[in-house]
Amino acid sequence: MVGTEILLNVLKSPSLQFYRDQKLLHRYNPVYYVDLAPNKDIFIRHFAGKWEGRFRTNSLGMRGLEEPDSTKPQLACLGDSLVMGFGVSDEDTFCHQLNGIELKGGARQTLNLAVDAYGSLGALRRLQDMAPKLKNLKEVLFLFLETTSLFQKNLELKECYRMTRLMKFEAEIQTLIEILGFSLNFLVLLIPFRL
Repeated sequence: MVGTEILLNVLKSPSLQFYRDQKLLHRYNPVYYVDLAPNKDIFIRHFAGKWEGRFRTNSLGMRGLEEPDSTKPQLACLGDSLVMGFGVSDEDTFCHQLNGIELKGGARQTLNLAVDAYGSLGALRRLQDMAPKLKNLKEVLFLFLETTSLFQKNLELKECYRMTRLMKFEAEIQTLIEILGFSLNFLVLLIPFRL
């Protein structure tokens, strides 16, 4: 492991630097194996020049610098690399773009709980881990790309209900779809959250 790190530092090729930077963003998690390391600030450049951007995490390992504010109602964004914003800077993630959205008459602080490389069950485990740290969490926005596999594994939706003690889906889903500009090929769930 140490030898690999030394080799990556010596070679400094664009592709090795890209993978090294990605490695620095992540850390091991015993429950869901990988999550974002806290307090990171890294500029990542794709080795083929396809994109570049600044990637920062707060003290809880969530994408972006903003810390949870318990005085504000919170909306958590949950999903995979698309939701996390892989390939774009912090301010260009859709979760950041939703910050301040009015739901049920109140502005929401959006918090990006997404981590690349998660499936829906990994995302739910992350929610279970992070939710107790968010003192004013009102809704969770789940966004999944592979709806077929999600529906084939109905257990995951049942697990979602069990883990978050959810009662019903909310009507604001259509509003969020319009704001985000997604087609209905995505599964977007806005769910009231109760601990």
